[in-house]
Amino acid sequence: MEGAGNGVQMFLETRGFRVPVDDFPFRLGHASTCDFQIEDDPAVSPQHAEIVRDGDDGFLIRDTNSDTGLRVNDRLVVGQQRLEHGDVFTIGGAEFRVEFERLAREAQPAAAPATSTGPLTGTPPPAKPPPPGGRSLTPWMFVAGVAVLILGAIVLASISDEDPKTVSELVREAKPSTMLVKGFDGDDPIGSGSAWVYDREEGLVATNSHVLTGADRFEVSLEGESSTREADVFAVAECDDVAMLSTRETDGIRTFPLAEEADPPEQGEDVVVLGYPSNASTADELQVTTGSLSALNINWDEPARDSIDFAVYPDVHQVDAAINPGNSGGPLFDGQGDLIGMNSTRAEGDNQGFAISIDRLRALLPLLAEGESRGWGGFTFTALDRAVLNRLADRFGLVGGWNDSALLVDSIIPGTGADRAGLQTGDAIYSIDGKPVNSRSAYCRAVGNKSEEAVDVSYWTARSDWAERRTIALRFE
Repeated sequence: MEGAGNGVQMFLETRGFRVPVDDFPFRLGHASTCDFQIEDDPAVSPQHAEIVRDGDDGFLIRDTNSDTGLRVNDRLVVGQQRLEHGDVFTIGGAEFRVEFERLAREAQPAAAPATSTGPLTGTPPPAKPPPPGGRSLTPWMFVAGVAVLILGAIVLASISDEDPKTVSELVREAKPSTMLVKGFDGDDPIGSGSAWVYDREEGLVATNSHVLTGADRFEVSLEGESSTREADVFAVAECDDVAMLSTRETDGIRTFPLAEEADPPEQGEDVVVLGYPSNASTADELQVTTGSLSALNINWDEPARDSIDFAVYPDVHQVDAAINPGNSGGPLFDGQGDLIGMNSTRAEGDNQGFAISIDRLRALLPLLAEGESRGWGGFTFTALDRAVLNRLADRFGLVGGWNDSALLVDSIIPGTGADRAGLQTGDAIYSIDGKPVNSRSAYCRAVGNKSEEAVDVSYWTARSDWAERRTIALRFE
C-alpha cells in the first residue's frame, strides 16, 4: 500500500458485486440507517458491524455488539480487527472480500447525486465490470450520498439460487453457537457434555439435564478458548431432559438459529451432529458427524423396560449420525444450519442416535428462558436398585438393609429448594407426596410438571452409622 500521499480506496466484493466504501464509519446491518443493508437474514443484527479508517492507508472493522458475532478469515472478532487486502469477513450468511486500490485523492470523482430515496425493489440491473484503470464503480443507487446494497433483493435474493452449503461451511457457522459444558463437585471435575446458545443477549445456553448429574458448579466455553466462563443453572425440565444454563460472559458467542415452524424437518434429509464427545485425545475437541433423519417425532421408551434410571423420551428424532457420550446437549442441525433437535442419547445398536425434537424444544425453552422449571427440586439423582444400594451400604459400613430401589442424590445445586430444605448428597429418596419413587419414570409420574410448589419428600439419610428416615417439604423451582 502507498503512503499518505495517495491513500487507499476500499471495495467490498460479495457475490460478484463490487461496492466502494467511501464514507466512514461505514455501518453494516439490517437497520435502515445502515450504509450497507442486509435484509432477510435473522442472523444479522440491526447494527452488526462498522468499518472505520485507521490512518490514511488502513481500515478497522468492529463488532458493534451484534447478537451472532463477526468473523474475519473464519476467526471470531472480539472488539475490532485491522483489515488487510484479501481478507474475508462474514456477517450472518453474507460473505465479503476486502479489496484495496491505490487512489489519488485529487483524482477521485465526486459522488453521483441521489437517484432514489427508498429501498431498491424488484430485480436490480446486473453489475458492470470495473472500468479500465481500476477506477471505482458508480453504485446502483445512493441514499443521502451513501451507497446502499439491499441484500434481501440482491445478495440473498433466494436460497434456492445458491449452491448448498458444505458441511464445513455449516460447522464453521455453528461453532460460535456450540459450547462445551464442564461439571464440578466443588473443585473436582465430574464430567462434561455439550450445549448450544439459545439467547446470546441474555446469556442463556441449552443442554440436557442429565449433563448436570453429580455436579454443583458449571463452566462453559467455545472451541479454542484458553479460559472458561462460569455458568449457573437457570431452569430445568427434569423429565424432558432439558436444562438452561446462564452465563454473564457473552463475548464471542452467537444465538443458534432455530428451524422455522413453517419449514419442518423431513425424514431422510441430511443432518449434522456437533459437540464434544470423549475420544482418544486428552484435549476437549469439537467433533462433527453426519447422517440422515431416520424417523421423526417418535417416543423412545424401550430402554425404560430394562433400566430404572431411564425415563421415556416423549418426542425425539432418530438419526443414523453418531451421537456419542459427550455429545449430549449439543445441536442437531439441517443443511441450512438451522437447529432441528438437541442430541441426547443413543441405542445399543449401531446408527441409532436420538435428539429431542425442535417441536418439543419450542414448547419448553421459552418457559425455561423465563426461569420457570418443570419437575425440578434442585438436586440430581441416580435411580439404583436395592442390590446396588446394599453394596454401597456395606462399603460405607452402614447398618441395615434396603428393601426396594430408591433415588440416590448425586448433587445439590446451591440456592435451590433442595439446598434450602437440607437435602444432602448421599440421601436416598423413596417417596414423593406419598408415591413410591423407585425409578426415574416413577419420579416423573410423581412430580409431573410441578413448578413453584412444595412437595413432601421422604428419604433415608446416613449421617451416622444408622440410616434414618426423614420427610421434608421441598419447594420445587
